[in-house]
Amino acid sequence: MNNNELYLQYRQAIQLIRVGRYEESMHILQEIDGERPETKNVLYAMAVCCEMLGKTDEALDMCERLIARYEHPKARIIKARIEKAASEPELPTVDLLADLGLGKVPAASSPTPAPAAQEAAEEDIPLALPASDSDPKEKPAKKGWLFRFSKKS
Repeated sequence: MNNNELYLQYRQAIQLIRVGRYEESMHILQEIDGERPETKNVLYAMAVCCEMLGKTDEALDMCERLIARYEHPKARIIKARIEKAASEPELPTVDLLADLGLGKVPAASSPTPAPAAQEAAEEDIPLALPASDSDPKEKPAKKGWLFRFSKKS
């Protein structure tokens, strides 16, 4: 691959990182790394992807490579963040519904229309007719805006 193609792939990988598509970005970055190994920006982007994907050992390895070779300050930040998260005890998960004896809540389903409404919709019949004392032969009023706007002088 020539430099232009590699650059375009790198830009695509960065855009994928920005939208949270880390796995796809990682595949592209690995291809680039195969062509141009140990490139600073590529290794850093790979470290970010690995961290976001939960691959902490790989992310730490890449950060260490970046620090050893380039004294990369952002790699130090990622490494410190991963090490801090690993040293903090994980909080236990709580299942409030189970603790209250309620079990699992059934998944919400789409509401089903009432039978009368369903039949009316199928037959194209209005459910309610407007109450009117006027003559039934009279034309219905035109539908308009809910609010009338007028110019203020």
